[in-house]
This record gives sequence, C-alpha cells and structure tokens, in this order.
Amino acid sequence: MKQLRSERGQAAVLSVVFLVALLGMAALVLDVGSWFREQRDTQAAADAAVLAAAQALPDSPGEANALAASYVTKNDGGATTTEISSAAMANDTVTVEVERSAPGIFSKLFGIDSVQVEARASARVGGMDAARWVAPIVVNEQHPDLNCSVANGKPVPCFGKPTQIDLIDLHNPGSGDAAGAFGLCEGQTTVLIHSGSRGLGHQVCTDHVRTMDAVQERYGIVLPDRQLACAPASSPEGRRYLAAMAAAAIAPAITMSNMT
Repeated sequence: MKQLRSERGQAAVLSVVFLVALLGMAALVLDVGSWFREQRDTQAAADAAVLAAAQALPDSPGEANALAASYVTKNDGGATTTEISSAAMANDTVTVEVERSAPGIFSKLFGIDSVQVEARASARVGGMDAARWVAPIVVNEQHPDLNCSVANGKPVPCFGKPTQIDLIDLHNPGSGDAAGAFGLCEGQTTVLIHSGSRGLGHQVCTDHVRTMDAVQERYGIVLPDRQLACAPASSPEGRRYLAAMAAAAIAPAITMSNMT
C-alpha cells in the first residue's frame, strides 16, 4: 500500500503569506496616504511662512527670517531654511524650504519607520511695471502744495491757492498710451467712468474671506493677516470662489462693451 504524505498545515502557511501581502497593501494605502497628507501640511506651512516673511521685505531681511521661522513653528514646525535674494531690487524675494519627518504605521513592519517630506515656496515684493488698459492718476504726496501742514501724522494740502501738479510720465516700452499717468492742474476736470468691477469684485472677496477664514485651519493654514485667508483651489470653498470671481469678471466686461 502506498502511503500518502500529510498535507496538514498548508492552510496556515498560505494564511501567513496572504497576511503579509495584506499588511503590505495596508501600508501602501494608509502610510502613503498619511505621507501625502503630511506633505500637503508641510506645503501649507511653507506657504504661510513665505507670505509672512514677505511682509518685512525689502527693508528688514532679519525680521523676514524671524517671521518665517515663527510661522513654520505655528504650523507644526520642521527644519526650516530661509533664503533672501534679489531680483528686480535688493532683498525683494524670499524662499522658504521646510522639511519634516512623517512617521509610518504598517510600514514599520517592513523596516520603514519614517520618511522625509519637503516643501518649498517663494514670494516676491514690488510694484507693477505695466498693465494693459490701465491709466492711473498719480499724485506725488511729497509735492509742496500737498504738504502745508500735518494732522494726525498725515499731510494736509494747501487751501485757497491755485495748485498745479505736472504730468508724471509712466510709459514703459510696449505699454502704449494707456499706461500714462495724468497729473492735476488748475482748471482741469477729470472724469472717471467706472464699470463697476471694483464693487462687484470687492463684494465677492468680502464674502469669501469670511468663508475661507472659517475653514483654513481645517486645511492646516495659518496666515499673518485675515485678508490673506485662503483655501486649496480644489476644495469646495476654493471652487466656489473661483466660480464667483469668473462671474464677477464677466459682468464689468459686458458693461464696458456697452460704455464704448
């Protein structure tokens, strides 16, 4: 009679193999997901830090470094590198890099205790050189006729005398006549016809600042000024804001076409 080999224990071996594969998939889903979330939080910290630092530029690079470090600390910390550089003018650009350790959960079973996540953000301060279809009215606040006295720390213009302020030419190559600046002179009347875009855009921003101010902590965002309130563009709040601004941009365009 032929004796058959015993097959006992095979199910236990296969269960262990499948359990290892199951833990590997759990590590892939949970750990990688948590690492991506940590990277997004790190990017939010870098964004907040660079916006805070830019408030002090170009006058105080030291203060900019301190603000960047402070806002990274407020957003759960991390190794921070802040670089001040020059582009259009001295000390007008700040770059903040943040690095953190993101711990693993199931990945520890495979010898991966943590991974390093990094984020980088840059900001630049400065004025606008040129814009299409813009004709700003520019008045030099240092003009003698605008500084006859001071009240509450602000200059007071002269009264009871003719005032003439010459044209300040702000033309730039390629900007055309629309980028000129009109001065003020005696006997001159300036008429501005507004399309309503500012009022509509201001209302949209006012409404959505309240909304984003209420939810930005949910997205791990801490900012130095409430007016900088924001939310990710892919979030429900971000999508509603972009849709509202698109509508606000269309309305004055229609008005301007009727005006012209």
